[in-house]
Formats: sequence, structure tokens, C-alpha cells
Amino acid sequence: MDIIIAIGSINAFFFAFLILTKSGKEISDKILIAWLVFFGINLLTGFCAVKTVFGNTIIPGILAAILFICHFPFLYLYAISLTRQNFKLNPKLLIHLIPVLLMTGSMIPFFRFNGPEQKDIAYGYGDGVYRVALPMLVMIVSSAIYLTATVKTIRKHKNAIKDTFSYTENINMNWVQSIVYQFIGLFLLIVVVFGLLSFRQLNIAITDYILYTGLVLIIFFIGYHGYKQRKVHYPDTGTQVPEPKTEIKSDLDQADKLMHSLLTVMDARKPFLDPGLTIYTLAQMMEIPAHQLSRLLNIHMNQSFFEFINRYRVNEFKSILNKKEFRHYSILAIALEAGFNSKASFNRIFKQITNSTPSEYRKKMSQ
Repeated sequence: MDIIIAIGSINAFFFAFLILTKSGKEISDKILIAWLVFFGINLLTGFCAVKTVFGNTIIPGILAAILFICHFPFLYLYAISLTRQNFKLNPKLLIHLIPVLLMTGSMIPFFRFNGPEQKDIAYGYGDGVYRVALPMLVMIVSSAIYLTATVKTIRKHKNAIKDTFSYTENINMNWVQSIVYQFIGLFLLIVVVFGLLSFRQLNIAITDYILYTGLVLIIFFIGYHGYKQRKVHYPDTGTQVPEPKTEIKSDLDQADKLMHSLLTVMDARKPFLDPGLTIYTLAQMMEIPAHQLSRLLNIHMNQSFFEFINRYRVNEFKSILNKKEFRHYSILAIALEAGFNSKASFNRIFKQITNSTPSEYRKKMSQ
């Protein structure tokens, strides 16, 4: 196990250094760097505990447990730094040290164990299991709170981008959500093992194997995707969209006028052909505030900006496909012509809207 831990620690520091050399770093990158450094130190303390580097397994083990609980606040802070506009580090964020302080307090009884008693505690013999119960409770509660908060943040973000962007690639935070599920899976497995440990079916060393192996795999995932991740920038609506001279009413007559204006712009200028189209760009074409266009789509047309634009793209794909001069084009080439920016997103959206795959549709049209 010591080799696995050493590899994980080295890679955590390597990915931290790699992101440190990244140009145009955002606050989210800085948080990720700090998180990876904590990962490296966490595994390093685990390595010291396993190898008894300081002739003691209890103290390094305590530090490893305290550092492990830091991952959950870091995950949450990283998620909100990616999804919230103008996110800044401020003293209020120190509240996220509470889980660390609680874990530290729960570990105080372990400091008095020395000599032969260390083995009893380390491997769950005697009353060792019962003394581990309080730190486990702190870890379960704090991890549940932070993982839930992170999932809610990502879901809120996904709903927001569908009202703002016509694409989701690189901004949908799926990989961060995957980290949440990985931590949930890892922790549930540890809880099961701890349950078996309580009935003296296993020793606590098994928990360490599972924990550290899982952390090493998560480090590779976080480091790779974190280096590629770019911050989602929301345009400044105050500068991009001119405010109307008079307040726009939300009555049906006004909604009909706005809808007519919207459909005219869509047919005449075909903004949906731009793969990077946002609601701010389209609102600027209509010379109305973005929030007014969003209201029109959500309330009066019962769809998000994302759905509205991609329906036009699907219809454009069908239109191009029916033209003789494009029949020798590949499906991907036609999809790109219609405004989509990737094969995966096109296939998914086309299936959702038409209930058939692009290949099935093309085959049907050629019959």
C-alpha cells in the first residue's frame, strides 16, 4: 500500500505544479492548486503512518484523518468558484474550517495512546473501534452536507446555463459532479467496512487500503480534468444589452410583439448558426434586455434558451440534409453547418427532439 500512497502523493504535487504553470489562472485554479497540495500532504501523512517514519502510527494517522475531511469543503468551494460570477475569497469562507475543527476535537482522545496500545487502536482491537466512532460520525455528517451542497450547486448551474447558452460543452460541470459521486461511492464503501469492523469481521487496516486507493484514483481524475477546465464567464448584461427607454410590459400583447420580433430575427439572421451563441447576443440583436428575452422563452414559450436554439439547429440540419448538393456530406459536417459544435451534443439533442438518431432519420429520408 505504501507504493500506491507514494504514487498518489507525487502525482498530486505534480498536478498542482502543472496547474500553477497554467496561463490565465482563475480563482478556481488557485483553489484547485491548494486542494491538490492538501491531497499530496494527506497521502504523505498516510505514507508516514504506514511506514512508521517517525516511529509512531497514531500521530500521522490523526493528521491524515483531519486532512481527509478537508476534501469536502474544497470540493464545494471549487464548484462554486467555477459557477458563480465574480466569486472572491473572503473571510466569511473561514466558516468552512468548522468540519476540520470538529474532526480535530474528535481525535483528541487518540493522542494519549502510546506503545502497545497503538496497535489496538490502529487495527480496531479492544475499544479501538468505539473510539473511531466519533470521528467517523463527524466525517459522515460533514461529507453528507458538503456533497449535497455541491450537487445542488451543479444542478442550479446546469439550469442556469440552459437559460444562457446554446451549448453545454466544457461548462456543464459533469466532471465535477462525477467527483461527487466518486467520493460518495468511496465513503459508502468505507462505512460498510467500518460496520464490519464494528462486529470484528475486519481490521481497520482494510479501511486504509480502500481509502488511499480511492483517493489516488480520484487525484488522477481531478488533476487531468482540472487542468483542462476553463471558467464559465457570464457576459455583463449591463454593457452588452441596451436598456429600453420605457419598461417593457409582460402582458400578452407585448409578449406577442416580442415573439414576432424574435421569430423575425431567427428567420432573417439565423443567429443559431453560431455555435457559441448566448442569450445576450440574441437579446442584443432584438435590442431588448436579456432578462426580458429569458422571460419570454420561459414563461410565454415554455422552453429554455438552450432548447429554443437547438430546435432551430435540428430543423436547419433537416433542411440542409434535403438539399441535393449536401447529400454527399457526412452527418457531422451537416451538423456543424447547422450550428452544432460537437458530434456528441448533436446526437444527444437530435435524439431528444426527434426520438430517432441522425442516421435513422437520414436513412428514412433516403427511402
